[in-house]
Amino acid sequence: MVVSGGFHYVRYVDADVWDKRENHFGQVDNDFSNLEMIDATYVDAEGRLFLCANDQYVRYSTVNFILGSQPAGAVQPTVDQGYPKSIAADWNDENLPIQLPSSFDRDLGPMFNGLDGHSYAFIENRYLSSEDGLLRSVAEQWGHSEYDFGATDHIDAALTHQGYCLLFLKNKVVKYAGSLELANLHPEAGYPKSLHQEFPMLPDEFNSGIDAAFGGEDDRLYLFRDDDFVAIDPATGTVTPAETRTVWGVVSNDIANLGQVDAAFVGLDGYTYLFSGDHYVRYSGNHYTQVDDGFPRRIAPDWQGVTRVTAAVVLGNQTYLFGTNAEGQPIYVRYSTLRRHEQDAFEVDALDPNARVIETVLAHRPDVDEIEVFPATVNNDFWSLPLSLTQGATDFQLDAIMNGPEGKVYLFAGDYYIEHDHASRWWSEPKVLAEQVDRPLMGLNDGDRVQAAFTGTDGKPICSTATSTCAFPTPNCDISTMAIRA
Repeated sequence: MVVSGGFHYVRYVDADVWDKRENHFGQVDNDFSNLEMIDATYVDAEGRLFLCANDQYVRYSTVNFILGSQPAGAVQPTVDQGYPKSIAADWNDENLPIQLPSSFDRDLGPMFNGLDGHSYAFIENRYLSSEDGLLRSVAEQWGHSEYDFGATDHIDAALTHQGYCLLFLKNKVVKYAGSLELANLHPEAGYPKSLHQEFPMLPDEFNSGIDAAFGGEDDRLYLFRDDDFVAIDPATGTVTPAETRTVWGVVSNDIANLGQVDAAFVGLDGYTYLFSGDHYVRYSGNHYTQVDDGFPRRIAPDWQGVTRVTAAVVLGNQTYLFGTNAEGQPIYVRYSTLRRHEQDAFEVDALDPNARVIETVLAHRPDVDEIEVFPATVNNDFWSLPLSLTQGATDFQLDAIMNGPEGKVYLFAGDYYIEHDHASRWWSEPKVLAEQVDRPLMGLNDGDRVQAAFTGTDGKPICSTATSTCAFPTPNCDISTMAIRA
């Protein structure tokens, strides 16, 4: 072989002529010669730059240059001597944090040093970390929001408004259009958002999360947190804060609000009923410290159209409620109910398939035989009251009736009361209540009217006036022993 200029000449042993060829000495397999794209870049802790293309990589130890057009006189950056090199054969000899497995031999993806102190390399749908060098799925770790509403095990609050559904989790909110049950449902663009972004005027204490929310019929949004809530007007963004207890859960309770009881009795079903205004409450047991769940309730739907109860009494197996209807007319209703302790009331005769199951819900037991006549009007002849009490008044009204000790029935009207003894089957003459008690400080004042009276499940009669509640100290006491109830 003879070399001359840019050519060299080769003559084979058996040939008579020389073969002229261009010089291509020193060429190497270099994917960077006709580079079209860079697959990955990486800068190590020493500031060296690694560029990867196909199955090779090059290294720059000096990176203080500007890529692209160079100013006049500038030196074009060059790769370190001995590069490019094979990714598969040489990368792991560079003493880098990222040690690539054999499957990462070409077409690498992104590589970087994370803020957590570990380095990461990606290829297709896999990645590895310098922490342990294990291959993992990209989807398992990357791209997750702090509040992944698709994977969370709970939602703090939710509301619907104008065709959108808003879900709340901690300090974030996500908005969906349409039904949450739709397949492939995705949040609206830009979500999740922080609560502050969604509601810029929200008080600071609400921005960290809420407990409950709903869209009101008034087109306002209501958000609740701890003891407070806000009402948001979406049209103006106006936010109105308030304490929850001042607005929500307020129960119409005339007894608690007015401190007045109009009538009361212990029913044959074993419950104690107190009436005030157009509501009533019910107690189970004899503690009278907490009304039963679901009360107060309105009187009219439960008591045959009586809108206000002014007196109630149990006579035998029949319960009478006296009061007025919606037109203000004096009426009464009667209920026939078997006593709770009569256990046969809860049984059905198996031999008689037509036997009627006897219900014991007092409020729904009008007298079966006379249901067509109730509610009925009340007149003075109903009780056969003594003329000395009614004074012949055609509109005479009772204040209260009470089943008292020893089978007596007490009827209160104004400052007076009368009592009925089943043995004598007649009413006593009227007595002034204040003159009959032997304790002037027991809470009854001149002119006080007994508004409600009943004998509790503990056997102790209780009377309520406008200013106090009085009780017999022990069961089966005479009315003169009443004392003020603490």
